[in-house]
Amino acid sequence: MVANGESQHLYDHEFFTQKQYELHPLTDANRDQNPPYFSLYPPTLALVVSLPARLPYDLFVCCGWLWTVGGYVFVARWIIRDLGPPAEWRLASWLGVLGFHSAIVMLWHCQFSWLWTLSFMACFRWRRSGQDFTAGLWLSLLTLKPQFAAAAVLWLLLRQSWRTLVGLLVGFMSQAAVVAIVLGPSIWRDYFVGASIYSRLSSLYQFDPEYQQAFLGIFQGLIGGEQIWLCRGLSLLASIFASWGAFRIFRSPIVNHRIEESAAILMILLVIPHLLIYDLTLLMIPMVHVLVMHCQSPGDVPVWPAALLYGLTMLAPLYRTVPGFSLVPLAMFATLYILMRVSQPRELTTSSEPS
Repeated sequence: MVANGESQHLYDHEFFTQKQYELHPLTDANRDQNPPYFSLYPPTLALVVSLPARLPYDLFVCCGWLWTVGGYVFVARWIIRDLGPPAEWRLASWLGVLGFHSAIVMLWHCQFSWLWTLSFMACFRWRRSGQDFTAGLWLSLLTLKPQFAAAAVLWLLLRQSWRTLVGLLVGFMSQAAVVAIVLGPSIWRDYFVGASIYSRLSSLYQFDPEYQQAFLGIFQGLIGGEQIWLCRGLSLLASIFASWGAFRIFRSPIVNHRIEESAAILMILLVIPHLLIYDLTLLMIPMVHVLVMHCQSPGDVPVWPAALLYGLTMLAPLYRTVPGFSLVPLAMFATLYILMRVSQPRELTTSSEPS
């Protein structure tokens, strides 16, 4: 739509749905597999992809697959380098990262989860070197997916990382200025007016247990959409517990960067109200950190949290039948609890017997 000069209709949901079915006509055979989509992403992303969108639709889809594969391979290489497996385990490590179920779903749907993972990894790398403002600029890429950006702001507030937060805000304002210059300032007004649709996502879309990974959606599937306020209350309670656990880790005097970064990712994934299976690609970060810490100190950090996260994510297609909801959020809570235990100072015990 931006490429065709129709940006003024970008957040006109009826017009948006009409354009969707013009590209992919609706028939009786594919009606169930093609629900109407809504314009949810900010105009920044529309502007970014407007250049390749000038290509024919089929060629544009191929380009989407190419940049998704290329982006994730780059992220996977960074992950493998951080993991540092022995030579005899390098092939297995590559297969494990590339064969991760969330990543496969991401590749199939041409999602940008690789970009969110890259944004966090770059942010963490710059923060370790003391360049907090630059780290925030990298983190501002998350504003392309607002729920991740909002959760990242919560992390920075709990962590009291003000320079990183300033970098994030400066990065977002720079993006917003470019969009306003190219597409006109009214595009942001249209976006924020239309953003109210986020509060209705849980009623507009019903995802099956393989895809639904947010507590809000899981509670709705178990309790029923009629009890929406109860579901929201339970989801809020889970978010509070996740934030409290992460806050304890952030304030620990002995926490290292691997524990802190793992806790940040787990908290962000647990508090987001709209989370699908391909977004769990971010779990590669805490899984690698747990594996490295276990190798460095087997007695202090168990390996089973990483195995649990990986295994339960790989079993996601089975959740449609047994048990009927995703178990991955429970594994994330279990991992956060272990990290909280590991990050607490040990009390020294002394013997009461005389020397």
